[in-house]
Amino acid sequence: MKGPVYMPKVHEVNTRKWKRPAATGIFMVWAAMVVMGLSACGYKLKTSGLLPGNTRSVSVHVFRNKSTYSGAQSQFTNALIREILLSTQTRVADPGKASVVIDGSIDSLTFSGLSRTSSDEVLERRVTAVVSLTMKDNDGQVVWQLRRFRGVEEATVSSENASDEASKKEAIETAFAKMAQKIVSQMLDDF
Repeated sequence: MKGPVYMPKVHEVNTRKWKRPAATGIFMVWAAMVVMGLSACGYKLKTSGLLPGNTRSVSVHVFRNKSTYSGAQSQFTNALIREILLSTQTRVADPGKASVVIDGSIDSLTFSGLSRTSSDEVLERRVTAVVSLTMKDNDGQVVWQLRRFRGVEEATVSSENASDEASKKEAIETAFAKMAQKIVSQMLDDF
C-alpha cells in the first residue's frame, strides 16, 4: 500500500517562481558579444556596386573552352553574366556599347564521383574547374585580371538526373554558379 500522495494547493502552484538556468544567461551574453564583434570588425557581405574601374556597362564574350567537356563555355559565360546582373549595378551590354569587355577561358574541367547509389549512379560529384579572365577597356588596357582561378565545388545530383551526362551537366551548373559568385565578389572587393 502506498502512502498518501501530496497534492499542492492551488495557491502553492501559482506562487512558485521559475528560475532560468545559468547556462541560458551565459549563452545570451556570448551571442551578444559575437554579434557586436562581427559588427565592430566591419564584417559585411558585398552585394552591390560597380565592377572595377567604376564600370557602368560590360560586355561578356563567350569564354574559350580548353577543356574536353563540350558546352562548358556557354554554361560558365551565362553563370558569370547572371551573377554580374544579380550582384552589381553594372549593366551587361552589347560589345560596341559597353565600356569594358570581359574575355576569358575555361582552362580545365575535371570530375570525380564522391558518392554513388547501389546501382553505381553518381549522387555527389566534385567538379574542379580552372578559369582565367581579363577585363579590358575600349583602349585595350587591362582593368582587372584573374589568372588560373581554381574552383572546387561539390554538387549533390538530384535523383532525376542520376544518369552520368545529366548529372555532369547539373554538377557543372552548380559549380559554375558558385565560381561566378566568388569571382564577382572578388572583383567588387578588389576595388
